[in-house]
Amino acid sequence: MICFTFGKGQVALGKVVLYCRGKTRGVSTLVQLNKELTELVKLRKNSQKAFSQQPSKIKRLEEVKRLINNAKKSLRSEKALIEIGILDDLTGNRKLFDFVLAYINKNAGRINPGTIYTTYIKGPKGRATIIMAFRIMEDGKIYLSTIHIWK
Repeated sequence: MICFTFGKGQVALGKVVLYCRGKTRGVSTLVQLNKELTELVKLRKNSQKAFSQQPSKIKRLEEVKRLINNAKKSLRSEKALIEIGILDDLTGNRKLFDFVLAYINKNAGRINPGTIYTTYIKGPKGRATIIMAFRIMEDGKIYLSTIHIWK
């Protein structure tokens, strides 16, 4: 996993250039995943006993729900960033990395694992809400584990 590190902060490349930009797993197949979800829910509803005896179907239903949820959050983040003028280019992604790393370093002494932090990012066309959660790594770095953005 490729990470950008500055001071105490560490951000995985994929968190910004993939997840926050609507490119996470499941986005390109969202229509198909929704169809599969409908089929699995229908199958579960029509034959609960048979469905409950098929662990692979139960596991797939949960995975499809998770993929759809992540894809929707990823697309929402992308939309919010574009609406505030932080584009999916080198400058826009650098602004997002710099923002998160600056937030970590400014608040390093107050960041606790498992706590959700809310802040705002400003772009040329407005501002968006960001929620973030972090992990403390073995080397003491504060790693961005979760990020969601909306306007």
